[in-house]
Amino acid sequence: MINKKHIDEYNKNGVVVIKSAIEVELLNQIKSEAQDIFKIAFKKNNITLSDNNEQSFNKAIFKLFEISFDDFLGCAKAAQHLLSLNNLASSKLIFNFLKNFGLKNPIICVKPILFFNSPFLAKQEAHFKTPAHQDWRSMQGSLNSLVIWIPLVDVIPELGPVEFIYKSHLEGLRETEDGGLFQNVNLSKDEIKKFISIPVEKGDAVFFSAFTIHRSGNNISDDIRWSMHFRYNDLDESTFIERGLP
Repeated sequence: MINKKHIDEYNKNGVVVIKSAIEVELLNQIKSEAQDIFKIAFKKNNITLSDNNEQSFNKAIFKLFEISFDDFLGCAKAAQHLLSLNNLASSKLIFNFLKNFGLKNPIICVKPILFFNSPFLAKQEAHFKTPAHQDWRSMQGSLNSLVIWIPLVDVIPELGPVEFIYKSHLEGLRETEDGGLFQNVNLSKDEIKKFISIPVEKGDAVFFSAFTIHRSGNNISDDIRWSMHFRYNDLDESTFIERGLP
């Protein structure tokens, strides 16, 4: 599943996609369990599903967002605590991936995050379309800290795949400006042209350095971009130890 070519590509570009890394059945389960949480709020707010399909669910959750944001937010927060989500983030499968990518003593940096991005589920653009940033800015962890982004659906161009600037991890931490929810990386016009969009299929996993500059693509569809975001530090990294394991 993972080979020297993957490791070399990761070290060179700061990002690599491993195809069919996660069992699709497990991803379907996580997504289904998350949707079941929202269905509790649908019932509470008398929102009916016209059919048992994705389009019907999307219409219902968009309506929930409009008429009861508090209930939407409660469901969104509860979904972050799914056992299946957290079990995957700490699984032997993920542990082995991390070891292969050079984390000698990996630990979870922050709790796993389940995303359901759509312009119809956002009060501001950054809620569904993140600007250019480096995850390390908010982590301040080990220098070899690693992020795993796992889609729960096929992320076609219309859904706004994550976009990366290859090799940007080699430049270290960049200067930023306050962007509200994010510390946006200051980029030149030439650098902006270097973003590469990475469409992925359900079951694929994107591994990238916490220093790799990335941003969300633009979801121009009526569908939701379901995904998971895991972050890890390495307890054996020397500067992490010197800085007191922040």
